Amino acid sequence: MYKAKQVKAKFLELLESSTITQSYITMCVITTACVMWGMGMEIPEGLQAVVLMVVGFFFGTKAALLSKKG
Repeated sequence: MYKAKQVKAKFLELLESSTITQSYITMCVITTACVMWGMGMEIPEGLQAVVLMVVGFFFGTKAALLSKKG
């Protein structure tokens, strides 16, 4: 029972800090680009730019959080 409360608290903490939302959006954009590439389709320049922007933002926020903690 105590473990369930910890999991719920951690989930809400991640949801409040937008970590879950950022992760979901990042994975959707990357998956779209990878599926298009795997099917031999040309990836539009706009999608390439969005992939780079989303991945950069995702890892940039992670690095900033780690630097604040450390």
